[in-house]
Amino acid sequence: MRGFGFFDPWIFKKNFFRSIILCELFLLGLSISACQSAAAGMPPAVTSTPTATSLQPSSTPLPTGTEAAALPSATPGFMATASPTVPATATHTATPTPRGALTWDQEQRLYETSLTFLADNPEDATLVVRDQIDYLQSEAEDPSLACGPIAAAILRDAGLLPPDTDVHGFWLLDPRLRTSQIVLETYFPKERYAWYQIPTSTIQFDFNAFPLLAGDFLYLYAGNYGGTFEHMIVVTRVDETGRAYTVTNLHTEEGFVIRELMLYDPAQPGVGQFYDWLNRELNSWLGMTGDGGFDLWRPLAPVQDYAVPTGH
Repeated sequence: MRGFGFFDPWIFKKNFFRSIILCELFLLGLSISACQSAAAGMPPAVTSTPTATSLQPSSTPLPTGTEAAALPSATPGFMATASPTVPATATHTATPTPRGALTWDQEQRLYETSLTFLADNPEDATLVVRDQIDYLQSEAEDPSLACGPIAAAILRDAGLLPPDTDVHGFWLLDPRLRTSQIVLETYFPKERYAWYQIPTSTIQFDFNAFPLLAGDFLYLYAGNYGGTFEHMIVVTRVDETGRAYTVTNLHTEEGFVIRELMLYDPAQPGVGQFYDWLNRELNSWLGMTGDGGFDLWRPLAPVQDYAVPTGH
């Protein structure tokens, strides 16, 4: 029997466990925080060839997991990767040939500029976004939502975007929205940038066949299978072994910081931040992104040099 009178033990037990489950789901929802949450009301991440044709130039092939290997060797934006031949008797060190469209000086300036945004603790990260970037011009600025402004400010301060670039336009930018496409078309015009939309997950895409280059701007999609946020980054350097790096905001157990992160190592599959962001054991509550693929804006040579802004 289930009980008598107004108290039913069976119903009490059922409601008790239901309350526990609801509380756990509520707390899980509170723990999801990142550059841009993949909220239920947002459009789904791109998982197939884009319908927004403006995101893909007709003259540039779309690399995917299986098609990347077939890309022509003279892909727009690429330059020779071999260092110039230097006579054995030369006493000077040759300037390395850049991998992509940026000159060696531009690559160095981009890398050195990115280091000025580093912040090892949440307090310093807050100061960087409020004082150095100032994307809202208010005390509401927070490093948890600053991935786009950080990436744009690095390019601006390195002289690779105009000094009057409105970094506020990169705050919560979403390429699926027309207002955001206007921002992208303004700062990454198709006559000077190659636009790619890649539906393959960042941990499945072949970066050996189609490596990232210094100056690349990426938008990572959360995806439909466990992704919790979407994120923007700029590739700040690629080392001599082909490892790609970025400087961006990162959710840690202590809060949001700004760090230099290795995105992937072509010699060690499974190593790098792209993999960490989709490692459920590491980031199930800190945030996961990249499963839905990514958009890529790549500068084409020659890359324009802008005046480095003052006061940043």
